[in-house]
Amino acid sequence: MKQVHARSKHHAQLAHHIPGRLRVRLPRGDRRSHVMERLQHDLLTQPGVHAVDVNHAAGSVTVSYDPQQHSDTSMLGLLEDLEVVVGTVLEVPHGATTLSLAGALDDLSHRFSAWTGHALNLRVLFPLSLAGFGLWQIRKHGLLLDTLPSWFLLWLAFDAFVKLHEHQGTPQ
Repeated sequence: MKQVHARSKHHAQLAHHIPGRLRVRLPRGDRRSHVMERLQHDLLTQPGVHAVDVNHAAGSVTVSYDPQQHSDTSMLGLLEDLEVVVGTVLEVPHGATTLSLAGALDDLSHRFSAWTGHALNLRVLFPLSLAGFGLWQIRKHGLLLDTLPSWFLLWLAFDAFVKLHEHQGTPQ
């Protein structure tokens, strides 16, 4: 029977992050060589990760990756999947990852694409599903102007679509 070894969680601070390059710093207690080498090995086996440099003295791990294959949030999610919980410092550099609905949808889209090999844009599907649900509610119950109106879901779908696309750069 195969024995499963429980992995312990390690905490790290986000030291630097630009698209294609991420550096995290582990606290002194987690800078043991076997922990950092296992993390380096596990990261190198991930698709889209080009190089992983470990600095044992500084306790930092620098990951070079393909920004077309991994978004900012998916890299942090990948580290979390490898039992490294990344926190941020108070003075986060400009352009660093912030958690938002758009970031979460992008992360889910990238994970789905990596899992199935098919592209999926949840920034479009999320508002469309709200619109579909709103239309279904209108068909089933009418406009319900005396309670929460179904048209509110249609407005919410439009608003979500606009907000999810206002700061988006080039289409994927």
